[in-house]
Amino acid sequence: MGYTRNKDGSYGNDVIQTMDTEREQVRNRPGNFFGSSDQHGCAHGLFEIVTNALDEIHAGIGNKVIVEVTEDNVYKVADNCGGVPMDMHPVKKQFNWHLIYNKLYGSGKYDSKLYTGAAGLNGVGAAITQFASTYMKVVSKRVESDGKPYIYIMNFKNGYPDGEMQKINWDRKAGESTGTYVEWQPDPEVFNNVDVDPLIFIERFRQFAVLIPEAEIQFTYKGGSKFTFKYEGGAPQYIQELTEGKLKKVLTLKGSDKGRDGDNPKYKEYEASIEIHFGLSDEFNRVEVYHNGIPMVAQGVTYDGFRDALIKWTENFGKKNGKMKEREKISVDDVKNIIVAVINSKCPGFLSEFKGQHKEAIGNPFLKQLAFNVTYGELDKWAVTNKEEALKLVDYVLLSKTAREKAESVKKNVLKKIAQGVDKFGSAPEKLLECESKDPRESEIYIVEGDSAFGSAATARNYRTQAVYPLIGKIMNCLKKDLEDILKNKVITELIQILGCSLEAKSKYLKDLPPFDISKLRYHKIIISTDADVDGAHITTLMITMFYRLMPSLLKQGYVYIAEAPLYQITVDDDFRYVYSDEEKDAMVAALRKNGVPDRKIDISRFKGLGEMDDNQMAMSTMDVETRRLTRIDYPEDDEQFKKEIMELMGKDVSARRDMITRYFDGVDTEALDEGTILDYIENTMYEELEEDEEALDD
Repeated sequence: MGYTRNKDGSYGNDVIQTMDTEREQVRNRPGNFFGSSDQHGCAHGLFEIVTNALDEIHAGIGNKVIVEVTEDNVYKVADNCGGVPMDMHPVKKQFNWHLIYNKLYGSGKYDSKLYTGAAGLNGVGAAITQFASTYMKVVSKRVESDGKPYIYIMNFKNGYPDGEMQKINWDRKAGESTGTYVEWQPDPEVFNNVDVDPLIFIERFRQFAVLIPEAEIQFTYKGGSKFTFKYEGGAPQYIQELTEGKLKKVLTLKGSDKGRDGDNPKYKEYEASIEIHFGLSDEFNRVEVYHNGIPMVAQGVTYDGFRDALIKWTENFGKKNGKMKEREKISVDDVKNIIVAVINSKCPGFLSEFKGQHKEAIGNPFLKQLAFNVTYGELDKWAVTNKEEALKLVDYVLLSKTAREKAESVKKNVLKKIAQGVDKFGSAPEKLLECESKDPRESEIYIVEGDSAFGSAATARNYRTQAVYPLIGKIMNCLKKDLEDILKNKVITELIQILGCSLEAKSKYLKDLPPFDISKLRYHKIIISTDADVDGAHITTLMITMFYRLMPSLLKQGYVYIAEAPLYQITVDDDFRYVYSDEEKDAMVAALRKNGVPDRKIDISRFKGLGEMDDNQMAMSTMDVETRRLTRIDYPEDDEQFKKEIMELMGKDVSARRDMITRYFDGVDTEALDEGTILDYIENTMYEELEEDEEALDD
């Protein structure tokens, strides 16, 4: 069909078209009504029908919804609620089945006295689902106002009524419940995917059950197992499950009030209520916002009001009790990453102001003020009788504030170095002695102890395949340090940059860290080479701990090695050999004596460290692939076992440390492993600080 154009080239009046029926509007523009035409839009129709039942349960009528999706993608929903009205409307003079299932914007929920917090509010859910189906059958069992029970049956086909409604006198037996049964098949001509992922249903039914503790939802998908969703404890029970029981306290704040959304007389006064269930967690962070049971994926004003009040209350209570300075401020970033909350506001459905076409957020100004007032007021009341817990809540927020400030102090150029690696001209660390090969499969990097060992390794190495990087002093213990503190350490950030694959450890405050990519690892052998003494064992454990904390995949995939350093050189005439433990030394001396070599010809010299070796000794004992001894760090399948061993190596239990060092490091004097020597890298003051922080986090 062609359209006329005006003289200036614009389209003429005949370009404007309309869709004549409500059915056509829905079927031709499903995204406008269901949110999309994909599987999520298809699932939305089911949620609309289930929501109608849940609104009745919330109003005190019924307690169960049974849902089934068949192999043929037929949806079935049954409830034991009051039954949907189907008979003649006394005012409209039309059947209620027509107003509900065959006409947009027909609803029984415009009256706030009947459904103060109904999720269905526009009167389109049942109708759009019917319009977008190949068929629908509705059976309603209800008791009318005259006290007589009836069964109503109405059928639809391709979005049109199919025959007349049946009204049957119901011979109701004792114990038989009223209710509604709706069966339909989403039309593949409307939705491009009617085979919905069951996880979409499961997540939504879980949300329904959390918000309406009195409801039980049973769900069966294509003949599989039956799922039952029931949270008698409501949102607090869900939050405890979400945080794996680690959250000791879930606070519940409730309140209601009357108000308007503006001063203009056009704004009606209405009553609204809100429930806020929340806790603070550094490990778990999730906020679910609902209005009248509908999930607000973009949250909205009720979350804003809650968050702002939490900040204001924390500041005021903290300053009042000496936790904060008078001019100190809490920012949004200090709380938003540690909140675990479920927020549900309620008000008359037809007065709810949603943002976005598909109800992504609630926007009523009065609801924001209500959320603020309830949060602040209820926290104040709670703190009167729970002061100790209230102070711990303030401490938790302040710990988050400290972590954020640490993250902000990490210099941008550090993150830039990690991102760009060492390949860019002038970007490589000054101390790195690179190898010629760029093939990671044949490239190795020796991480050596100090400048003296670096000098020997530099001349003993294979220039083509072996790179060298020296550690100056002992690196920090990364086990319990915040990532923000770790990245302030120059040696560690240079090592991350040199290896090239970034790091797996994450911080909610550091947004610019490049993603970990093991395919970018520049060396497939990362060799820790330290002296065979107490300090060397200490440095090795610190290095292993660093990899465990920052890049555990390097350990898991076998890229990390320890180069065994010789303890002794045993020389007979011009022949010498290296031995790597006292047991090896004693065995070799015994063998020489047995072969008739006198003691005066056996020269035993102990190495003080790799740094005192010349390049030939360094090559033969530690770097030559034919003569060196490498031990790969094996990462067990049991991750908890490896974690336990790391904790023993790096912890405060002296006897456990001694056992671990004896097991893994030959030649180390374990009697030196007391509080004042090898593993004193975490000073007592740091331990005290860590214990205080952990106690606050646990609480």
